[in-house]
Amino acid sequence: MGDDKNSEVDFDAVMQGLGVRPLDKAKAKAPAKRPVKTVIRRRARVDAPAEVAAPTEAPQAPKQASAAEEAEIARLQGANQGLEDQAAGMKAEIDALRDQVRELDVHRRSLQRRMAELDDTAKVPPPVALSDVLSGCGIKGPTEARKVLTALMDARQLEGLLGGLVAADAPSTARFLEDRVAVVCGGEYCPVPSGQVAHIVKPERCEVCGGSDVQRAVRRFVDACLMNGWTRVVIVGGSPRYHRQLRHLVQHRSLTLDLIPGDIRRTKAQAQADLRRAGLVVIWGGSILDHATSQLYKEPTADQATVVAVSHRGIIGMLKKVVERLD
Repeated sequence: MGDDKNSEVDFDAVMQGLGVRPLDKAKAKAPAKRPVKTVIRRRARVDAPAEVAAPTEAPQAPKQASAAEEAEIARLQGANQGLEDQAAGMKAEIDALRDQVRELDVHRRSLQRRMAELDDTAKVPPPVALSDVLSGCGIKGPTEARKVLTALMDARQLEGLLGGLVAADAPSTARFLEDRVAVVCGGEYCPVPSGQVAHIVKPERCEVCGGSDVQRAVRRFVDACLMNGWTRVVIVGGSPRYHRQLRHLVQHRSLTLDLIPGDIRRTKAQAQADLRRAGLVVIWGGSILDHATSQLYKEPTADQATVVAVSHRGIIGMLKKVVERLD
């Protein structure tokens, strides 16, 4: 039995020498199997088929513009050039105006400085009444003033005094003279109203007749009114003195004069009443006449009075012009 064991050992040795291992031992000593690597082969990418290019059209020749289109293009180009020239001209004008504004501003500042200097150095004194000046010279009261003025007039020295007088309120002074001095020729039909001083002048300067035939002019005026059936006449304008002379001259039992001074306030309702009541309305320009007053009478309706506008300072001249307009 021992020999069998030895023989078995020798057999194993021989087999081992030959490189053969026992099966049971090979299983026991066999190394663990390595994991099999899975090799995935990538498929070659198949490119998509290239798009087939569409056949390109052959380039066309540019379209030739018609004669009308060329003319319109030329017109637009000319208009554009004109606008550019106009803009350039306006810019030049603006620059010139700016220069003028700068010059005027410099001049304005210079004037302001000058005015400030004048205000500081030359204050204008307030107006002083002639009576106060005479009183300061020792001439007391209106009686002494009248004697001095009469003496200056007799000595022909009054002109020197009048040349230095300035009316503080010219309209008020004019009204004062209108009410107190009558510039007449002294004729029979050119009366001086009561309370007024007559200043005798040549007939052509007379504020009543103006060198005309007074009786004839008044008679023609009255006849013209009555022939048209007008028994009431409104005269708008003139001073109270002129109105007194008119009432003295134009006297007829069938004709009534309504005289409205030109410097009084008149309402529209009053003017409408005058236009309804009268047959003739005379707007007397050339005398004292406020524009607001005369404007109320200038647009009568069809059933209102006839309106005549004349411009003449003299009374007879005014009446003659009215007759001429009516004729």
